Amino acid sequence: MGFFDKFKSVKKTGVAAVLNPGYKDGDFMFPLSPANSLSWASTELTHLLNYLEVPEVASIINMKARAFANMKLQTVSKTTGLPVKVNESRILNNPNYFQSQKEFLMQTKLFQEIFGNEVLYFLRGVGMPVSDMFTLPPLFVDIDEMGRQPYWLERDFPEAVKYHIEWNGQRMALNTDDICHINNAKVKILPDDVYWGESVMKALQAPISNIRAAYEARNVLIENRGALGILSNNSADGMGATIPLDGEEKTSLQNDFKKYGVTKKQWQIIITSLNLKWQQMSIDADKLKLFEEVKADTEQICDAYGVPFELLSNQKGTTFENRKNAEKMFYTGTIIPEAEEWAGAINRKWDTEGKSWEVRATFEHLDIFSENQRERAQSIAVLINGLSKAFTDGVLTVDEYKKELQKLKIGM
Repeated sequence: MGFFDKFKSVKKTGVAAVLNPGYKDGDFMFPLSPANSLSWASTELTHLLNYLEVPEVASIINMKARAFANMKLQTVSKTTGLPVKVNESRILNNPNYFQSQKEFLMQTKLFQEIFGNEVLYFLRGVGMPVSDMFTLPPLFVDIDEMGRQPYWLERDFPEAVKYHIEWNGQRMALNTDDICHINNAKVKILPDDVYWGESVMKALQAPISNIRAAYEARNVLIENRGALGILSNNSADGMGATIPLDGEEKTSLQNDFKKYGVTKKQWQIIITSLNLKWQQMSIDADKLKLFEEVKADTEQICDAYGVPFELLSNQKGTTFENRKNAEKMFYTGTIIPEAEEWAGAINRKWDTEGKSWEVRATFEHLDIFSENQRERAQSIAVLINGLSKAFTDGVLTVDEYKKELQKLKIGM
């Protein structure tokens, strides 16, 4: 049984069976600690199952992960903005032995969007600099926040807060200095649950449940549709009572009916001397508005995740220009701010404030921003020509010339 299959088996075995420490069928173990409860585990598991089983949820989250991984992540000079080579540059380019930068970014973004938490672990030897970077599955990580003063009285990250990971049946303590925890903001903050983020999916249980119900209804209609209708004898005897068909007539009628259909070798028009009556029995799926319900629920999920509905591949009537504008809005309104926040967390972890370089995430290399780059290049050319003439004429000093260029982040 595979890793994700274990999660799917919860529907049959129950959450309690999977959480039972004695459940060791394969490589699956669930974290249990004072900071975790059956309720917590069940909630996290529900989010994962929603991603694995509801195609609309998976499509939206995968779209965000792919877009996020399109960033160009570099260590650059704060002065020139040009790439610089430091130890951290290699880690960003090759985070660990089994993931490239793009794979790593997609994985960690998936964790963020599904569980509301990213737990980045920086591997280092004793007395050595960081050598590798991993993103840990939030399902297996827990935080012990017991026995400390309120978080608003702390100036630094509290020593009493401890991270642990459950792996291969063992609960291992993690060094807080090696952890960069990025989480979604939440409103409900409890004394023993300050640092753990909230998944966006928690507010989407109703629309996700509706989509599940709509798929189930459509599946039932397809698999258990039964007879299309009743074809009965409409002839009556002298007293006005309907004459039932005998067994031989039913068999003959069934055999004849098999000859009709919509293929080339079948008949399309029924010609008979029998006085028959047709009564429709099949359910009209259109009247149930199942497709409309899924569309409305998907729009809500898109709004919650900041994904324009027009970008989904199954949307008809979307023009190329509308899709192009929606994609640009997707990056500028959702992906870029989230990427900048992510890079900011890495900078804080690596304490780049006092260094000459920093980590930057850019998307200017994407085709959707090529037009912006042309406009910027034209503006810079006009500005430099004007400044050069002003400097030659003695109107500007060298410092004033530099300050004008810095407004466009040139020569910084």
